[in-house]
Amino acid sequence: MDTEKIKNDLKYFQQLVGKYNDYNLNVLTDTNPNQEEIFDYPAIKQFWQKTLEDKEKKNYNLAVYIPYCRSRCYFCHNDSAVKKNDQEIDKYLDYLFLQMKYFSPLFKDIIFNNLYIGGGTPSILNTKQLKNLLLNLFDNYKFAQNGVKSMECNADSVTEEMIKVLSNYNFNRLSFGVQSFDKNVLQACNRDYQDFKKVKQAIAWAKKANIHYISIDLMIGLMKDSIQSILNDFLKTFRLEPSTIIAYFMQVSHYNREYVNQCLDNESDFSPRLLYIKSKLHPLLKNLCQKYNYNFDNLNSYSDGIWTFSNKNSQPDMKVSNFESQNNYSTLGLGRYARSYIDKALNYKNFNI
Repeated sequence: MDTEKIKNDLKYFQQLVGKYNDYNLNVLTDTNPNQEEIFDYPAIKQFWQKTLEDKEKKNYNLAVYIPYCRSRCYFCHNDSAVKKNDQEIDKYLDYLFLQMKYFSPLFKDIIFNNLYIGGGTPSILNTKQLKNLLLNLFDNYKFAQNGVKSMECNADSVTEEMIKVLSNYNFNRLSFGVQSFDKNVLQACNRDYQDFKKVKQAIAWAKKANIHYISIDLMIGLMKDSIQSILNDFLKTFRLEPSTIIAYFMQVSHYNREYVNQCLDNESDFSPRLLYIKSKLHPLLKNLCQKYNYNFDNLNSYSDGIWTFSNKNSQPDMKVSNFESQNNYSTLGLGRYARSYIDKALNYKNFNI
């Protein structure tokens, strides 16, 4: 163990913490379900160094986390915060760039298979901030030409100029978190700013910029939804002709328990209600898929946590978020709350204390 190098690394990060005292850059946590342990950055660096020295062929992915949104969706159980102003985002990006530079020497000979920018809402960045993010990202890391480069977007915040910037960096997949088109459902979950026209316009901008791999996320089990409202969501989504539709089933957690209890007489009613909706939707969506030329990828089960639907007229969608489908893969996560996975060694999450 190179103790002198570790001391130098610690000294470097102590200086950073002094400059950016809202962010504790020294600390990461292991998210192994059987054991939680605190690691500092030099220790994490050693884990990465060991796996990078392994001569066995591996797949490497890079995930960047932007933990800010316009507002907090009441159903959400992800780590995110409401954006206060552009200055707050600028400060966060400064922290992110330092983290990029800290790890980049380790990966100087690595070509990442896939790049995923998620959140939060990455499209909460303004165009200048997005350009700055991508400039620093591509200055520090290398990516496969034929790999997936994907970013999560909200149709309310993404602009045509931002999509052009992504296209210039050869992004080939955009994921739009829609969840629902029903006004009552959206109002109940604090997303009433969204409408169908904005989603349709954003997809048109993406296709105009030659980004043709479009994924739309819907959510089933939201408060005040119904069999009919969900079917209407799918009908509108099918007509937009995305490459993939991913339907998530709402989960109850400490983040959204108040939202559930405000809409149901008893939280214990949530699971039976969701199971009933699933059982009724399954055969109806099967028929709609045939009509709109989509594959129902989970056709044989209505109990799965996620349903996926792929457009038969599109090339196979790039499921960049499903890194686990690759053999011998590792994912470097950058940013607050980002998760990383070091193959056969460690699963950890960045956090601040």
